[in-house]
Amino acid sequence: MDNAWPGGPYTDYLRIYVPLGARLTGATKSLENALPENIFEQAISYDEGNYTVFAASFVLEPQENLRLSLTYDLPDKLLFSKEVKDYSLYWQKQPGTQDDVFRFYFRGPFGTEITTYSPSDMFKEKNMASFEGFLNTDTEMSLILK
Repeated sequence: MDNAWPGGPYTDYLRIYVPLGARLTGATKSLENALPENIFEQAISYDEGNYTVFAASFVLEPQENLRLSLTYDLPDKLLFSKEVKDYSLYWQKQPGTQDDVFRFYFRGPFGTEITTYSPSDMFKEKNMASFEGFLNTDTEMSLILK
């Protein structure tokens, strides 16, 4: 078997664009049926234009699936307050990929409740929301809290 991609390992580099000033608080990777590996020290963060970018590289063997999980804090100017009660996320599909599984989890501040949300088939309970799907088109999530 040839060890060159697509027959061998695939080295990839993932970038996540978040609001400018966001702070990475955790990063893990895990193969199917394996415990997550902390990659926080290997992940990098930098500013690019109006965004902060979180990036990580990984090697994926043929037929393997990998889960990357990044957690971050929003910058103070985007935190919920009496004036700011909405949240939106635009998830942009990478060209050339198909059926990438994605999961969105949101937990609002204690004492808040989600009143409006999109997409309409998002799971919602009080101040928490989640959505899972296949990323075949750009996807936007939006929430309004009270």
